[in-house]
Amino acid sequence: MYNACYTVMHKALAYDTDGDGLIENSGQPDQTFDTWVMSGTSAYCGGLWLAALLAMVGMADLLGKLDDRKLFEQLLAKGKKSFEKKLWNGLYYNFDCSKNQSNSIMADQLCGQWYLRCCKINEYIVFPKDHIQATLKTIFENNVQSFCNGNMGAVNGFLNGDIDYFTIQSQESWTGVTYALAATMIQELLTPPEALYAHKYYRAIGYMRPLSIWSMQLALEERNKKD
Repeated sequence: MYNACYTVMHKALAYDTDGDGLIENSGQPDQTFDTWVMSGTSAYCGGLWLAALLAMVGMADLLGKLDDRKLFEQLLAKGKKSFEKKLWNGLYYNFDCSKNQSNSIMADQLCGQWYLRCCKINEYIVFPKDHIQATLKTIFENNVQSFCNGNMGAVNGFLNGDIDYFTIQSQESWTGVTYALAATMIQELLTPPEALYAHKYYRAIGYMRPLSIWSMQLALEERNKKD
């Protein structure tokens, strides 16, 4: 898979428009929250990009591709600094760099960290441990506890003390995102929230995100090994 991954990463690198080591969003539907558009550096895509860079470092190292490893290491080092400088606000990572959405608390902002843990990368190489802990605490207090009395999982977006009404997707609670968030909390040795539907209806019958529930089992198995 290395050649395919290498090609994808270099294609994606074209979206690093300012040379800071991070890909930027266009303000158009260019990621899987296709109505909740992102502009400039975003926590969701930026975090996934950094996790992917670390994966490329590992793969290049295993294959003895030293020049490639050096390239991806340099991009990762530059991107990590930019990510923290542009998005970290002391409590969580800003949604993006736009004027009207930047302060939105996104439930899925640590998606990159979740993937790294699922790949059994347990060191805090990309995201600082204290920032992960603070972010999870902020998400739980706002997107979970302040949404439907804490009984419906995590709402995708929370802004200025209320649900983020920017788009239908920011207002929704997605089971897959909630499962991934719960797994991330388990990975960080935090008690996860429990998500239940409040009403008997749905907008989409099903897609891939709910499969993230299996990462909860992986997280629990790894935690039990330590116990």
